[in-house]
Amino acid sequence: MTPDGARAVVADVMGQDAVCAVALQGGLINHVFRVGLADGRTVVLKHAPAHVVTAPSIALDPGRIRVEAAAMRAVGPPRVPRVLAQVDSVLLMEDLGDLPDIVEWVSSAGDGNAWGTLAEWLRGLHDGPALGIHNASMQCTRLDVQYRSVGAWLGPLGVPDGARLAARALALGRRWLRPGPCFVMGDLWPPSVRVRPDGSLVIIDWEMSTQGHRGQDLGHFCAHLALGAHRGTVSSDAESRFCAAYGPVSAETTRDMAVHAGCELLTRSVGAFPMPLTTDQQDAVVQDGLARLRGAG
Repeated sequence: MTPDGARAVVADVMGQDAVCAVALQGGLINHVFRVGLADGRTVVLKHAPAHVVTAPSIALDPGRIRVEAAAMRAVGPPRVPRVLAQVDSVLLMEDLGDLPDIVEWVSSAGDGNAWGTLAEWLRGLHDGPALGIHNASMQCTRLDVQYRSVGAWLGPLGVPDGARLAARALALGRRWLRPGPCFVMGDLWPPSVRVRPDGSLVIIDWEMSTQGHRGQDLGHFCAHLALGAHRGTVSSDAESRFCAAYGPVSAETTRDMAVHAGCELLTRSVGAFPMPLTTDQQDAVVQDGLARLRGAG
């Protein structure tokens, strides 16, 4: 979608002229625009194409936008932006403005309590009622793009137990195709967690949410805290503080967290969505990912 296309959609749905549209940066899989209306308001438009925007060879179900709208309506403000409309593969929502993500907030405001605030909110989401949303297509994509791919990523590295670790990742991905016991956000990493000036949190990007397993959210965020620690953008104790605030989990969830976190660290270092890392940082992230996969045995 182009800025002109975004303006046309917003004008049609909102019933008034859309005077400008600017692409927003930071996301990986969708087109996102801030669109200005003739009355001075702005809205955010998200368009879900049938592929990953930054990796067009990876197909995605455009129906993920319906899942996102349903999840956001179920969770509701103030923890999520207000949904204005959802039409076909487009979602219109409240514009929150340029809020910092949680890593930027902790760095600038010195508010290490934000990790605990997020963990407590997440525990409430996981312990809350089932929302009847099973996002099978996105879980299938995660199986193919992430869990099933671990073996291919480890092969060139000459990891002696690579086949065993790859089998462990694949088994988790296959098990998570089935609905689980709790509702999960599905894509919990720092850019999805925004912080208002009063320190309250708002969570964006719910298209991967599903009735699943808490280890997916916990492992995903822990992996990104570990990435931040390796890159020097997050304190080394952030992960332990986050987990302590979340509270105790079962042995199965602990293993699930480790496997998923290991897969995500590999994804972000030698896998499908690498982050900017120095050679030393990449080596450290890969070894961290392998250690977590091994420790889950």
